[in-house]
Amino acid sequence: MKKSFTTILIILLTISLCACNASTPAAVDTSASDAAPAETDQLKDNFEKASAYVESLIDASKTTVMTDDEEAGSLYRYWMYDNAPEQVSFSNEVDVGGTVIAIGKTLEKELEGLGFQVEASLDSVQPDEITSVTVNKDGKSSILTLKRNDTDQALPIADLPVYGFTSVYNEYTIPFSYSGLTNESTLADALKLFGEPNSSLNLCADDLGTSIVLSYFNTVQEGETVTTDSLELTFLYQADANTAVFSSIVLSHDTYPAEAE
Repeated sequence: MKKSFTTILIILLTISLCACNASTPAAVDTSASDAAPAETDQLKDNFEKASAYVESLIDASKTTVMTDDEEAGSLYRYWMYDNAPEQVSFSNEVDVGGTVIAIGKTLEKELEGLGFQVEASLDSVQPDEITSVTVNKDGKSSILTLKRNDTDQALPIADLPVYGFTSVYNEYTIPFSYSGLTNESTLADALKLFGEPNSSLNLCADDLGTSIVLSYFNTVQEGETVTTDSLELTFLYQADANTAVFSSIVLSHDTYPAEAE
């Protein structure tokens, strides 16, 4: 949207300047408007190529496929698994800058000892609040979400475990890897490692690119506590190479009271 808005703004400013400086009406260049259909066609072409790429790697017959193309400039397709397994094996450990952080176990006060500089805006967390900290290493940073305070009193932030890791591969974030996946890994690598998702597989194409998202989750109840672990892996589709490369991760752990029957 930003790119489209900027393009339109430049065209309008150009027309305005021409009108102010010319003694006769200026001819309007329509080449920019002619480009819009071509860009739309390219978007649809990449979307369908990515869809075919996905279905070359999964068993689409086990899914219900839904497509949403009502919004101009944005295309979506969802593969929903009809009989997905209740549990899928995936790790709660992520390697951040060469150091393993265990989601659900590593405490905030342990992060500095693991080699990170920690920035926290709070010393304590009030009941039912959730917060995050920024960890820095070698001039790069990442954000870690901490456990929600589910007690009735304030808790020191230092005693809260890390409950979530979200990151994208770019020059500003601490390099990470997950179960052997790096920024050179493909969608095929992830499917081979974890199998087809038990939540959903989503495809999106817009003016920012074409992305494919795998979503996994595990939910277990022990006594009166329910634990949910979730994993979301995003891959950027490269039409020229007909592949999709690992670009970002959302790994989270959550606990909450079971609903009374």
